[in-house]
Amino acid sequence: MVQQIPFEDRPPTLIEAYVDSDWAGCRRSRKSTSGGILHFGGVAVKAWSSNQNVIALSSGEAEYYAALKGASAALGFQSMLRDLGMQGTITLYTDSSAARGIIHRAGLGKLRHLETGYLWLQSAVKAKKLQVRKVLGTENPADLMTKHLACADMWKHLSKLRMAPEEGRSNAVPRI
Repeated sequence: MVQQIPFEDRPPTLIEAYVDSDWAGCRRSRKSTSGGILHFGGVAVKAWSSNQNVIALSSGEAEYYAALKGASAALGFQSMLRDLGMQGTITLYTDSSAARGIIHRAGLGKLRHLETGYLWLQSAVKAKKLQVRKVLGTENPADLMTKHLACADMWKHLSKLRMAPEEGRSNAVPRI
């Protein structure tokens, strides 16, 4: 069950996107999984876990694709907030130094095989549409979407998302 916590007196303005990937996690296709969580006002508003469309040739490339998906989701959420008359700034968190290196450089660098259409994130960061920051791998709640975790780690990440287990049946479920 999700513990509901109301927003404070003033509306939040920070959109946080936590992203992660598992490189070549599918044993059959060798595709990686992207996972992420969007926070707004410290509350999880969206989470995802999905196979990447391309086969990444390195863990840094897989993490970059996860960052693309997280940035895209955050920018879409920011657009929705604007439609509602609210403002929000975006901070993207990744535990991958390699992905941050790709994001902060200009152009392909040594990644000649990367499609140039995937480089829009570099332009978005340069235009200050979002910031990219490092999060420790042990503190990244997006691990919930990409890895098998020990119970203690799982509960640590869930508490960061302001989620807590509850017993009993939800009042929203019809009784027979």
